[in-house]
Amino acid sequence: MPTDKFFDKYTQKTAEAAAKGAKWMDQHCPDWAKLIDITSLNLAFGTSCIWGQTASCLTEGRVDPMCLSSYEETCTYLIDNKIISGYDFPPVYGFMLPKLDNTSARWEMLTLAWREEIRNRIEHGDSTDKAS
Repeated sequence: MPTDKFFDKYTQKTAEAAAKGAKWMDQHCPDWAKLIDITSLNLAFGTSCIWGQTASCLTEGRVDPMCLSSYEETCTYLIDNKIISGYDFPPVYGFMLPKLDNTSARWEMLTLAWREEIRNRIEHGDSTDKAS
């Protein structure tokens, strides 16, 4: 079925985006996974998303959370030696869905992908790719 192929591809892209975001979090808030209440984690809601639950770490002068939680085009990030606008950063790094992709099923899929990243870090220690 074409729908299954699309779903599998979308699931893979969602997992890849969450993995990129988790690596970014490893660099900017090293113990972020320990700050997350995995049972209340919900990427669709600002107070229970990744940034909402790690705000204390992210606001220690390193990151502007207002840029992270919106499609703010005036915010820019230097990621992997490339400048990325605030419009592109949140969805590419799995912190938000693309604007036209806003369905409850997709938010749940994104939340599940982040839960997997968190479980991996808690069960196996901190990310082994911190240097990359």
